[in-house]
Amino acid sequence: MGIEGVARSLTIDDSITFTPPDSMISQAYECGGLVVESLISRDTAPFSFCANPSRPLFVYIEQSVRTDGETRLDGLPPSARRNLSGTVIVVPPGHRLEDWSVPSIRTAVTRFLIDANLLSAFSATLLESERIDAQLFIDSSSIEGIAHKLRGLSQSSDAGDTLYASSLSVVLQHELLRLAAGKHSVRPPKGGLAPWQEKRVREYIEEHLREGVPVAALAQIVGLSQSYFAHAFRISFGRAPHQYFNSRRIEAAKLLLSRNELTITEVANDLGYHSVSAFTSSFSRSTGLTPSRFRHG
Repeated sequence: MGIEGVARSLTIDDSITFTPPDSMISQAYECGGLVVESLISRDTAPFSFCANPSRPLFVYIEQSVRTDGETRLDGLPPSARRNLSGTVIVVPPGHRLEDWSVPSIRTAVTRFLIDANLLSAFSATLLESERIDAQLFIDSSSIEGIAHKLRGLSQSSDAGDTLYASSLSVVLQHELLRLAAGKHSVRPPKGGLAPWQEKRVREYIEEHLREGVPVAALAQIVGLSQSYFAHAFRISFGRAPHQYFNSRRIEAAKLLLSRNELTITEVANDLGYHSVSAFTSSFSRSTGLTPSRFRHG
């Protein structure tokens, strides 16, 4: 099952394309119905990729920090998140994933493709029973240890290691499918969001202050129903999602106004307000001052 031996005979489908084509160093192998490809960027030069898989695709981002970039996945809002390390992207068959990045460090990712023709009976039944939902940057903690062990065993020719690797592959498939079905989140006993969910929601809101953030989008990225998310959000943040979003946008406006680099009209446009009057009204309700009075002290 060594990488060198398997990689020569293993055909990785062309559902993912990188630009430039030689931007990634690749090693690939197959184990128990799971096609695994480890990818690491050659340097920190900008790159992009797109994928449109015919099989369930999981992209485990072990290391990725970018100074600029955007990720798009069919059915979800685009994300300009900067630190992608320790997350997973779930791409259902027939969905298109597009990404461009200007990295600040070398990028390391592993992609997993589930091949139904190679699965064990147990895994095939699991694949049929679980739905595959498109998801961006969900917490990867449930698969990290298994993925690292499987990669470490991939070069071994020992029969015992091969059997162990096959067992790990089944467990990893199970965990990946649970992630795909939105079962990665654990609700805290007090009814609020888990720490990783709070962190992800905060980051997402900061990244989308200009566009606005529907509650449905926030619930999706942390794997909760809209009704439960709204309840958990209020417990964690002490206010409703739209109230928190408005407060963050006002704080961003204060920062821009204090710098004196943009006109009030430009600040309003930069933060996505449809008019200066709408911006002035929202700012005044929140601070008791008009943007002009705030700027001039």
